[in-house]
Amino acid sequence: MDLIQTALVAALGFLISIISASVGGTALIMVPLLVTLGVEPRVAIATNKFAILFLSLAATLSFSRRVALPPVRVVVPLALPVIAGSVAGAMLVVRAPASLTRLIVGAAAIVVAAVIFAKRDAGREERVAGASGREVAVAVAVLLPLSVYGGFFTGGYATLLTYTLVLTLGYSFLQGAAATRLLSIFGAAAASIVFANEGVIDYTLSIFLGAAYSAGAVIGARLAVRKGNRWLKTLFLIAVMLLALRILLLEIIGRLAG
Repeated sequence: MDLIQTALVAALGFLISIISASVGGTALIMVPLLVTLGVEPRVAIATNKFAILFLSLAATLSFSRRVALPPVRVVVPLALPVIAGSVAGAMLVVRAPASLTRLIVGAAAIVVAAVIFAKRDAGREERVAGASGREVAVAVAVLLPLSVYGGFFTGGYATLLTYTLVLTLGYSFLQGAAATRLLSIFGAAAASIVFANEGVIDYTLSIFLGAAYSAGAVIGARLAVRKGNRWLKTLFLIAVMLLALRILLLEIIGRLAG
């Protein structure tokens, strides 16, 4: 990629991260764009993952000034499956077909959206009491396979991760978005170590993209706090439905073409 293309990618990354800081979905746009611009798919996935580390750091710092992050006793057990799943997913990037994974995640997104529609009050109110051990255990069980997908591609991972925290721990969408960005630091760092060892990260592009993501994430986190949970819930419903439709339509088109 030349300097002009890199600058355009960074500008788009800045705009995307304003929304994705709280809703997720960065990779759904950025990875295909990088591939279209001639970046090898493995490099596109790895480079974007490394840049997301900076997005998550910036968003977490911004959220932490206004939203209570989960306590250490909750973060530690949740971070472990995120790290393990992210490493496993990163190792699968060049070793497994993604068609089945896309189909499963697309179907899961529809199911999750249906649950959110059914539970109309989910995610609207801030949770004051701490999560119980049983709730954390359920969240851990869901996070491991979800994080494998997150390490493999990332697209829609943050969106589904926030839904998981809302449904299993009773968090509001704002609390879930903040916790998601905190956990994403661990996942992005773990996957990036694997990608760095494989030599598939374009560090120059990651620096430009990471800086743009960070700037947009700060704005996005502040916007999410100002608008509140009802606004975030609407954004999440739109995001998860678009995620599901995009994945399932691509899968259907791929099968018909094959």
